[in-house]
Amino acid sequence: MMKCKTVTMAEVAGKVAEGDHPKRSGKEQHRYKVKKFLEAVALGMTPGAKNWNGAEDATGGFLIVKPDGELVTYHLYNRQALDEYLLLYTKFERPSTSRHKYGSLYTEEDGHLYLKLALQVRFCKP
Repeated sequence: MMKCKTVTMAEVAGKVAEGDHPKRSGKEQHRYKVKKFLEAVALGMTPGAKNWNGAEDATGGFLIVKPDGELVTYHLYNRQALDEYLLLYTKFERPSTSRHKYGSLYTEEDGHLYLKLALQVRFCKP
């Protein structure tokens, strides 16, 4: 099993591109796909049983407060800047495995074996 200490989503996209077949899409394609995933999450896609229809909850833009208190605004017409910010300053995080029993196997009524997983996308310090 491979373990890595990847921090930002940009690094995640880079790690995926490293393992990709040379004739397939390259690093930029992976960066683009991760950016679009982060944009969807930021604009309203949430986990659940219902498929996301693409309807956006944010209508004007975003206001982000940096750790030093500085405010950064992103208008939705400037999506490229927003996407790049999300790529560089977000990371995957997992909840406690012992407290919530994530990472454990369980069986449901249908007799199939399942693995309980959970990942969160969080902002990280610039």
